[in-house]
Amino acid sequence: MLADLFSEGTNIFSKNHLYLYTIWGLDLDTEEEIILKSEEGLAEDEKVSYDSIYAGGKFTLPFLDLRLFGKSQESLDFESSLEKWKEFENLNVGIALFTEKLLKDFSTTVKYGNLKASAIVSKLNNPLLSSSISPFASNSCHVSNISASLPTYSSFSNPLSFMLESGFKNRNKIFDACLFNAWMSQEKSLGSVSIKIVPSKKINLEFAGIWGLLPYEEFTGTSWWSEDKIYYHKGNHFCSLMQTSLGFPHFNTLFSFYIYESPFGTYDLIYKSENSIKAKLFTFNFSALLNQNKFILTSSQNKYPALFQLKSGIQNNYKTNTKIPLFIKTGVNSYFKQYLNNCEKENEVKNSAGLQLSSLFTGLTFLLQISGIYTKEDNNLNLNIKNYSLQLKNNWNLPILSPTFSAKLTFDCKDKEENKTFDLTQKYSLNLQYNGKVKVSNTNSINIEKKKENTQWEEKSDLSVRIKSKTITYFLKLSIVFQGG
Repeated sequence: MLADLFSEGTNIFSKNHLYLYTIWGLDLDTEEEIILKSEEGLAEDEKVSYDSIYAGGKFTLPFLDLRLFGKSQESLDFESSLEKWKEFENLNVGIALFTEKLLKDFSTTVKYGNLKASAIVSKLNNPLLSSSISPFASNSCHVSNISASLPTYSSFSNPLSFMLESGFKNRNKIFDACLFNAWMSQEKSLGSVSIKIVPSKKINLEFAGIWGLLPYEEFTGTSWWSEDKIYYHKGNHFCSLMQTSLGFPHFNTLFSFYIYESPFGTYDLIYKSENSIKAKLFTFNFSALLNQNKFILTSSQNKYPALFQLKSGIQNNYKTNTKIPLFIKTGVNSYFKQYLNNCEKENEVKNSAGLQLSSLFTGLTFLLQISGIYTKEDNNLNLNIKNYSLQLKNNWNLPILSPTFSAKLTFDCKDKEENKTFDLTQKYSLNLQYNGKVKVSNTNSINIEKKKENTQWEEKSDLSVRIKSKTITYFLKLSIVFQGG
């Protein structure tokens, strides 16, 4: 195959350069805990926390990606000398082989190292709908495969694992894609298949499935949703997720079907539906999840009781016909979670609304969110507001500078009148770029929390500098935290 490519005058390096990319980083985190006294007005205790060093490299070819990163094992205080730095015992390794440049019709990708599994694996681990209710978020109604990303210099917690993907995709035919994936580590093994069919330019149909035997640990105890005692030994159980997606020009839907084998021998099911409808300037999102099982154990060993979730929202996008166009976006979103059995857990309800104004140079966002709990007694619905928050954000996109300013005010209404609390968070960030090779970023945040007569505050400042040459990137990060109260 390689001989044929070069004999026809094809150069696989024509659009991909051979280069060595290295990162030398210093991550310096300093914490100063300050206790203010009314008499002295000065800090009683000050301490400096730690700093760490990262180093590594990345070697890439059109069919190869090789990475190696190291980190100093423990942190030091500033009084320690450089001789006390420990050797690089924490290592991240990763290698990936690609055949897309050689075999366009049928490609294969192999990855090995400290990989991070995501996509459909994350959905299998946590089947519940997200409780985040951003008024501008839209549903993604597409199936997903097993995805594994290579390690970076900033993550050192992933075990060694292996990922294989093989098949064809983007054929621009009725049978557009068919992929087989496998992911294996020392304790877990998962496999998945995905198929995409495009009957016409306006309709597409997707199927995806993942399955595997996954371990769980021994557990004994009394659950918070049942008076019954639960006990089971460690073992392996079958876990699976089947997805079906149907897409039209103005309507997309995704149905997910979860199967988890119980430690007691039964198979528990969870159903989830996610939908998105677009009509001119409006987008409507609707999602629902139903778990009718009294006890369910997921692939990540999370335990859930019987519950029902519902999310719905609507968005509007508008563009003004002016010399400098202004984009206006509004949205509302609602979420609630209802436990189906009598239990001590509180049913949740959340609502949010937002307005977003943006142009080529700046953007302004207003957000309002209200959270509460509700109970049903004698056919009467009782709703109690738990907290509500207001947020304002302003960002700029200038040729060199791109500053961002934000403030968030949160009031806690759950406690009694004398115990009411509020949080105020102020944050600004500044990004400076020069010639595409030098980038300086600074983020500063202040959080003030008042509860009863006590006030606590925390200020954190992050400064990072990145200098990039043709082959080497130098990175420096400094974090300082001040606390008081």
